[in-house]
Amino acid sequence: MVKTVVFFVNLLVLTVLSFAQDQSFAVELQYSYSKTDSLNLIQQQFLPKGCILYGNDKRVVQKINFGMVSMIRIADAGSDSILNYVSAMGNKVWYKSPTPVEEKPFEIKLTDKKITKEAYTLDLAIGVNKGKKFPIYYLKGINTPLFPRFKHLAGVPLQYKLEGIEMGMDILVHILWYKNNIPNDLNTELPSGYRKATKEDFENFSGFFN
Repeated sequence: MVKTVVFFVNLLVLTVLSFAQDQSFAVELQYSYSKTDSLNLIQQQFLPKGCILYGNDKRVVQKINFGMVSMIRIADAGSDSILNYVSAMGNKVWYKSPTPVEEKPFEIKLTDKKITKEAYTLDLAIGVNKGKKFPIYYLKGINTPLFPRFKHLAGVPLQYKLEGIEMGMDILVHILWYKNNIPNDLNTELPSGYRKATKEDFENFSGFFN
């Protein structure tokens, strides 16, 4: 237990230092084990105030609300899987999984409205499984400060062993989007009038690590 806490603290410090290097946009890290016991630790140590994290042995669901932005993420936390990525904005769902999934749409309850999977796709997922190298997918033109040494290619699988990460731990790097602040350099169809979040946008996330 002590080893796990120390590991989480070290990762948090690394995350904070990474933000200091590049604050052109905000990222938020979720650490999820298959064991339900770790959910309380995750909730207490790493989630911003107002976040809701719940799940069972195989699934973790997090809902984040920042002002006009409402986002939901569903991550398959099974030890033998790469995380699925789901983010919701208003009634739009951004969905990506680097592994085959059933074609039936997800149903997520958001502000008393039912929303389902749509055509929009974000190629962003990082998976670690017991020391094996997994394909890693990145957004085109997006710099991820947590792992600045990675090259960022849209839809291109990169084989890379994540150093310093406890094997068997699934990791999801989730970019926090602002409404009307979506990057326009993604290799996918996006609604018009969207732009990349700026440093000033990031600074509006008060209490991010509180």
